[in-house]
Amino acid sequence: MDKAIIVGNAIAFISAMIMVLAGLMQNKKKIILTETIHIALAVVSDLVLGGITGAIVNMVSMIRNYLCYKDKLNIPLKTIIIVLASTLTIIFNNLGIIGYLPLISIIIYTIFIDLKDVVIFKYIVIFSLTLWCIYDFTIHSNIFLLFDILSILSNLVAIIKIKQKNNIKRKQ
Repeated sequence: MDKAIIVGNAIAFISAMIMVLAGLMQNKKKIILTETIHIALAVVSDLVLGGITGAIVNMVSMIRNYLCYKDKLNIPLKTIIIVLASTLTIIFNNLGIIGYLPLISIIIYTIFIDLKDVVIFKYIVIFSLTLWCIYDFTIHSNIFLLFDILSILSNLVAIIKIKQKNNIKRKQ
């Protein structure tokens, strides 16, 4: 096995553990902060594995998450983030159509990141992670692929718990 694949996946493992933790959280600010830490490590892993567009999108995502965490993310800044990610992806994409999946993910996630409804937000996360599953499979980021799937499952568990909690409140 190629040394880059081993190193990239080792970094991905640490990052992925943090990503799963975010999937279990129910506080949106904590989710965003935790995801930012995960993303920083994902940038390094993507670069090691040759996933240039993934690294680019992840770097832009860190800026977006920081702005969201500070409650500064507004429509003009969302637009700038989407244009920046789109421009850099178009310039540096080295994977054809697959290279655009992280871009689609960041566009959708950025548009909906300020949703107040945590359940709908988690559905957006699940959709974004599904796109990343395909991308990670392509660049041999096996650890991220596995943990993307686990994060999808943890988000589904959180959705079920939130809905059960809301049903109990309605019955009282």
